[in-house]
Amino acid sequence: MRTAAVFALVLPAVLLGPAAGRCADLPRLIDRVVADPGSASAHEELGAEAGKAVARQRKAWQEERSRLMREAAAAKAARDGMEGEKSARLARWNADFSAACSMASRPDTVKEAVSAYERLLTVFPVYSGGEKMLEDSDRKIMGIFFRTIKRSYPYLAEGREVADARMLAALVFSRVSEKQSEFGGAPPSGMTEAQLKKAEKLDSLERIIRARLSDLNEALSFYGREHRGESLKYLDAVLAFDKGDEEALYYRDLALARSGGRAKR
Repeated sequence: MRTAAVFALVLPAVLLGPAAGRCADLPRLIDRVVADPGSASAHEELGAEAGKAVARQRKAWQEERSRLMREAAAAKAARDGMEGEKSARLARWNADFSAACSMASRPDTVKEAVSAYERLLTVFPVYSGGEKMLEDSDRKIMGIFFRTIKRSYPYLAEGREVADARMLAALVFSRVSEKQSEFGGAPPSGMTEAQLKKAEKLDSLERIIRARLSDLNEALSFYGREHRGESLKYLDAVLAFDKGDEEALYYRDLALARSGGRAKR
């Protein structure tokens, strides 16, 4: 009875494990031992089969553990890769931004700095937490622009305390304004309209970036609550702005994989 009792304790773990389908003979062998406790052959057969079952179970658990470890390592590698790509891209953007700030601080390159900043907005990295980066960078370069414009183009800064998109647009077209002021006469046809379009473009870029940052936050919120479909909708909106956004691609792949879809790049 002692052998039967021992296997009765081991049996549930064996039968419920990954190799459970291969242990169908154990209950029958235990019944033989219970029915004839003195049968040495019954004990031996049960012991041999239980040993095989435990070995199979151990192998199955080891395989499962190895599979989980591989998946965890792959997931970590994917996340580390994504974070590395983000860091590299942020470093490049910040280097270009610093160059634009340097240009904005010099009267001879301040106009070129407007175009440089416009280009930087078109490639702004839309990552989680990017709202502060956008706000800080805008405040910094606009402060530099204002100081340079006030020093070199004081008539554009008259009555203002901060630079804005319209001031930058006026700066771009200031050469025409200067000539008009120097020689007199009406402003060239279309100049005011061109300035307004330039200002609208700069403002529009910032609005788009803020909207996409909001989309990414919504996507991550839905993903965290396991609403994969809603998450994908917002991630696709981010990727429509920047098809190479590393963070959006990373979570899109995860959302697709966990919802049974296939990742597409």
